Amino acid sequence: MNVTKVKSMISSLIDDMEKTKQNFVVNPQKDFTRTRMISFSNTIRCLLNMESGTLNTELRCFFSNHNSEIPTSSAFIQQRTKLRNNTFSHIFQSLNLSFPFQKLQKGYHLLAVDGSDTNIPSLKNSPETTVHSNTKGVDYHQFHLNAMFDLLEHRYVDYVIQPRATADERAAFCEMVRKNIINDKCIYICDRGYSSLNTIYTVISAGQFFLFRLQDLKGKNSLFKYTETPSNQSFDIDIEFHVTRCNKKEYRNDKAKYKIVRTERIFDGIPSGDRKSIIVLNFRLLKFMLDNGSYEYIATNLPKSEFDIYAIRELYNKRWGIETSFRILKYNLSLSFFHSKKRVFIIQELEARLIAFNISMLLVSCAHVKKHGHKYKYKVAISDAVVTMRLFLAGKLSAKKVINDLLRYLTPIRPGRSFQRKVRSKRVIPFNYRG
Repeated sequence: MNVTKVKSMISSLIDDMEKTKQNFVVNPQKDFTRTRMISFSNTIRCLLNMESGTLNTELRCFFSNHNSEIPTSSAFIQQRTKLRNNTFSHIFQSLNLSFPFQKLQKGYHLLAVDGSDTNIPSLKNSPETTVHSNTKGVDYHQFHLNAMFDLLEHRYVDYVIQPRATADERAAFCEMVRKNIINDKCIYICDRGYSSLNTIYTVISAGQFFLFRLQDLKGKNSLFKYTETPSNQSFDIDIEFHVTRCNKKEYRNDKAKYKIVRTERIFDGIPSGDRKSIIVLNFRLLKFMLDNGSYEYIATNLPKSEFDIYAIRELYNKRWGIETSFRILKYNLSLSFFHSKKRVFIIQELEARLIAFNISMLLVSCAHVKKHGHKYKYKVAISDAVVTMRLFLAGKLSAKKVINDLLRYLTPIRPGRSFQRKVRSKRVIPFNYRG
């Protein structure tokens, strides 16, 4: 892969969309039919290139390189209103198809799935995004981003954006698994909260593999509350669940083996009115001790012959890559800064940031850092690579200079480093405080 190919693919994709823009605009007979300062392609490129400034600042930065008059913010809003909801999802999917995910570990793709809340400007009559705080009468608004992230390619494979009040991470997970474009063997690595009968069934029925971190096995809502486990400090045992919607007494009396799904519960393998079907789920349950003395519980269907308990532990540690990607999205790619209160515009910008992240990582993959015999190995600094990507998209940096620009800003790789996670609550930054 090289920068020229990345540039030509992005340019041809947007140009092809402009030629068939009737598929991506609200009113094909009228929208983008007249020659205006802000064309269909420039509207998309400007949204992909947005940072944390005001809308006027963003327009000045982007259009100053086009040797034309700077458009007004109202003109830009009118143009972006014409875009259909499928515009940026098409770009996202097309780029992933153009640059397939190829890196493997032991023949598997490593896909982390997680969610992140994003604070958005408040808007009246938006109950689906409203979150009630502990302070009476004080509410705030959020979207929940569900993302599937390739830990070896360092790119997003898929996403589902949900209003926070109605967010369902497990449903989003199942949706992404079912429409996954990667046909090879995949391992879905998830944190606590994703394990359920339906998520396990969804992965197994797709012929794929999961690795779920579990909460306390004996918790109130745990699937393993009635499962007998060894008292050892670590174990690796086989689990067999018989899932049914039938409420027979013999099933109720053997809760360790039979899992009865109530009518109102979602289980895609058995329709709600089916009282005869039984689906058998086979997988492994593991327990091991961490360096700090605490215990971790993992459920997986990976074969023991390929992944012993130590390999499972190392595999789960790689999940942290998706957490790092969220930090880059929010702070380096300005995901916390939106340029409108309209929910449809916010979704446009969320999708645009995901595309910009993937383009940044495609550019980084083109830069090969040479070994110099130093104490540490070095890699391209992602925070600086984002700046390079923006200059590249805006046409202010040629393809020939991209590699030199990326290799100019390197950071050492220090394996084994860890820091205490500091969780701070942050509110959306008001428009009048934007630079």
